[in-house]
Amino acid sequence: MAAWKYDAGMPYAQKKHGWSKRYAGVRPMSGLGRVARCPSGIDGATAEAILNDGFPWPPNGWPAAVYAVHDGVPYETRPTLPGVSFHGFPILPERWSKLPAFVRAELEHRAASVGQDLAEWLGHWKDRSE
Repeated sequence: MAAWKYDAGMPYAQKKHGWSKRYAGVRPMSGLGRVARCPSGIDGATAEAILNDGFPWPPNGWPAAVYAVHDGVPYETRPTLPGVSFHGFPILPERWSKLPAFVRAELEHRAASVGQDLAEWLGHWKDRSE
């Protein structure tokens, strides 16, 4: 398994995926539409652990994305510096159906294997923003 580095961006609180709530959510952002927000309690070590517990897509070479599940929320990370680091964020419910079928199935499997259900995230945030 690769040991990927997580890049939170600085300052984190000003990043578009950051907010002060201790749960993942969705908020509208001027000019960007709905933006998924990470829980405030995820520190750098936890984010890196989530990243390294994920799976790459595509699986060969340096991935275009790494996908993971944490607390019933599916996450996608994308390279910030190819070959070095990634930045992650919850997957917006409206993007779920656009993911490759294998990615969706693997995320659902990983969530179920730890007793989590992605349906709450996908359903709860599908039609609302906080």
